[in-house]
Amino acid sequence: MAAFVSRSSISLSAIAISAALVSGCASAPTSMSSANQDGVTMAQFMDSSRWVCTRQTFAGETITIQPPRDQVTESIDATTADWYCSGGGYSAGAGFAVREFHANVTGYPVADTDRPGDGLIGASLRQEAGQFVVDYLTPGGAAAQGGELQVGDRILAVAETAGDDLRSAEGLDLRQLVWLIRGQAGSQVQLQVQAPGDVHPRDVVLTRARPDRDQRLAAKQHHETARQEQQAAAARNLVLPDNSGAYLSPYTSDGVTAEWVNKALNANLGATAGSAIGGVAGAYAANRALEAIPYAGVFGGMLGAGAGKSIGRNTAIEASGGWDFIRTTSDQSFRSLTDMASYLRTTYGAEASFNEVMQAASQVYPELADALGSN
Repeated sequence: MAAFVSRSSISLSAIAISAALVSGCASAPTSMSSANQDGVTMAQFMDSSRWVCTRQTFAGETITIQPPRDQVTESIDATTADWYCSGGGYSAGAGFAVREFHANVTGYPVADTDRPGDGLIGASLRQEAGQFVVDYLTPGGAAAQGGELQVGDRILAVAETAGDDLRSAEGLDLRQLVWLIRGQAGSQVQLQVQAPGDVHPRDVVLTRARPDRDQRLAAKQHHETARQEQQAAAARNLVLPDNSGAYLSPYTSDGVTAEWVNKALNANLGATAGSAIGGVAGAYAANRALEAIPYAGVFGGMLGAGAGKSIGRNTAIEASGGWDFIRTTSDQSFRSLTDMASYLRTTYGAEASFNEVMQAASQVYPELADALGSN
């Protein structure tokens, strides 16, 4: 079977692209079938003499090759693997079996133009308002050791080889800029950068290097933290900083439960399922698909009826101090239950009391249970 290299376009998030500057390890396809794309037939996939291996370039493409199996070495540490390989074969008594693993490929003729450079500068970028800003330096990386590149510097231009003509970063996307900066370990890249407040730009020459395991893990942790911070910032944008929204938050702006929630919890709403309060407070919720919701058990014994939704909500509001009390003890609100559910799960979902607070809030807003379940 003739060996081949095929390519297809894929998309990358800004975080994944900037992470490529400091990590650059192989990534697994989402499923076995993704290894069969790019013209790889099932017959080729089942060829017992070859693996199907994929890797993502830093130009935003996926390369697929079919190297002989004796040129593929499985890697226990995924952070040092260049490829993600899979394949199938028949064995006596076992029938057809599939294997998937991270690996390095040696001696296989992949064109140099198809090889993502493994030389990194040890920096991460973010794109904002059409500009590229350094937001992280990997400890021990080329940029951190040289001391010439600083967090906050804006990259204006790049020369893939130091001394060559600089190419303006204007008009590039983050993916394209990353591709220009990366290269072979040991080679030099030249950047034209400008610090905040500086009138004139400066040139920085860095020697690309392959990061060690600790540097890769540090970069991975940084980008995970950045991802979580982005999620938290997006959630905060959903909040109305007053009680003018249609849905009032069970948490106040200082991160504690609102007084109306405490009052509801003291009334033990829902826990007395079958009693005068418990039987109607969450009646509507009993007819909902709560199996996927972590705190579904608090609704399990409640009666379901069309009238229960209205009666139960009114009872819960009264037990929480009345609508005026709820509004005056809330200083955050939301335009929709979807917004509220997203914010609450992102901001407070890891807290031990989260389910209990959601139980109380769902008595006043019965549809919140569904919104949390689908969020």
